[in-house]
This record gives sequence, C-alpha cells and structure tokens, in this order.
Amino acid sequence: MKEVYRYAYHYAGRPVGEGRLEVERRRGGVRASLQAEFLPPLPPGRQRWQTELDAEGFSLRFQERVEGKEVRVFAVERLEEEGVVLVSQGKESLAYPYLAPYHDPLSLFLALPGLALEPGEVVRFPMPGGRVYVERLPDVEVEGKARRQYRLRRGRPWARGRKGAWCAWPSRWAGTSLRRSSWRRKAPEAVSRAGIVGV
Repeated sequence: MKEVYRYAYHYAGRPVGEGRLEVERRRGGVRASLQAEFLPPLPPGRQRWQTELDAEGFSLRFQERVEGKEVRVFAVERLEEEGVVLVSQGKESLAYPYLAPYHDPLSLFLALPGLALEPGEVVRFPMPGGRVYVERLPDVEVEGKARRQYRLRRGRPWARGRKGAWCAWPSRWAGTSLRRSSWRRKAPEAVSRAGIVGV
C-alpha cells in the first residue's frame, strides 16, 4: 500500500516551496521518495530523494538528485556482503567500512514519528562519515491538535572532496521547516523555525 503526503516548505516565515512524499511499505522493508520544488529566497530548483530501507527502517540505498543551475546526483549504498558503504557523487566514489546500520536523510525523517523521546531529550543517529542529533522539542498546536516537533543537528558531513563537503545535508534539509500537511488533506500554517521538523 502506498501512502502519499504533501508538504509546505517555509523559510523565515515565508513559503518557499512544496514537496510530495510517497511511502510504499512492502515485505522486508520500505521504499520511499520525496520530491520537492524550491522558490526564492532559497536557490530555485528541484530535489528528489529516494531510499530503500531494511525491515528495521535503516538505509540500504539512498540517492539525492538536485536540479538547479546544474544537476548533481549523490548516492549511498550499503554493501553488507563486501563489508562497505559506497558513497558516490558523479564519477567519484569512496568506500567506507560498514560498521553498523545507519540512516539517510529520508529514512531518519520516516523514523521520527516512532521515536520515544520526551521534550528536551536528544538522541544520536549514525551516518556514513558522520552523525545527526535529534532533539525533541515541546509540542506545537496545529489545527487544534498537539503535534511533536524535533530539532535536527548534524555532527560531521558525510564525506569531503577537494572542494569541501560532498553533501551538505542535513544543514540544507534541517534549515527548512517541514510540516506534514495531509492531516486533513490541506496545508496548515507552518511554524517558521530553522532546523525544526514537525510530525
């Protein structure tokens, strides 16, 4: 069965785009994709994330495609039999030792509703070459209902190339306020706080 959600993106209190998340739950895992389109004041463009998750919700494969002034494709694949995590951008690839299950940006976003955190608690999630900290914030009221919200903070970037970070997530991702707008099939007013994700 496929679930479809629509999102409204806000930055500094202004609408800056829309997104569509499709989640398909299947035996042995999940496949999901998030397509987003951004408008000024953010750099205009399109972004597509695709992920495949194992039965525990951790990333098997992740791909990010960004279309703006140029097209960039970034991919991460867990190759358990070889004992490595392959990180690719363009024609360059790096192999990291596979040490433990990890999240990608989309798998972490999908894991947020299931976290058993109290407001003020922080948990760390491993990423290839880095980590992300998730802090539970006090609930916020949306359309008369209390909703959980989280602050996401990165540790180190995934990988560094000659010109700096290959992939700047979640700084780009966490700097945008995301609100699930399918609660009643219409977009609510978004809370505008950098680094906040509401679920």
